[in-house]
Amino acid sequence: MSKAIELFRKAKEKKNIDIKFNIEYGEAKVPAKLSITDIFRIVEEQDLQYTERYTHFQELGWEDKPIMEAEWQEILSRVDGKQKKALKKPKNLADQKAQKFTQLHTVKKLIPQFLKNPDTDKLLFPTKEEQAEFTDYISSDMNLFNLLLNKFVEAMSRINETGETVKNSSKPENSPSGKQ
Repeated sequence: MSKAIELFRKAKEKKNIDIKFNIEYGEAKVPAKLSITDIFRIVEEQDLQYTERYTHFQELGWEDKPIMEAEWQEILSRVDGKQKKALKKPKNLADQKAQKFTQLHTVKKLIPQFLKNPDTDKLLFPTKEEQAEFTDYISSDMNLFNLLLNKFVEAMSRINETGETVKNSSKPENSPSGKQ
């Protein structure tokens, strides 16, 4: 077996990121897992949302304005140390607002598409209608929103760690720099 195929197999084993947790809403407690299987789809959608929003805020002249520091500190207060490392401080107000709206879109529109029952591995919200209804619940409960955002940030942190592990394991053994 070639080294390349071996590396792809290692990466595939680690590719699916599953974060298990309970979704609590009122008296309901639903076991769930955030199962990230299509990283490229998420990144592509986030890039599209960010670019559209940034362009809009840039047209408003917000690119030349400083960030809202209190809002940034509030975001940092909601995440743990490992997740803080995954966050990037905004360069300006346009960047800050584009990041915020991209997060909102991710939590409300993308995450419901990746939530599964941890026992059956079936989607919790298999139809667009169910996803839309769940989005209404997310919109009305900041605790639920923050829970999903934190689980997503945790998943993205794991994806970044996995990428670094696979990249580092692909370096030839006889050289610290990976060059032969």
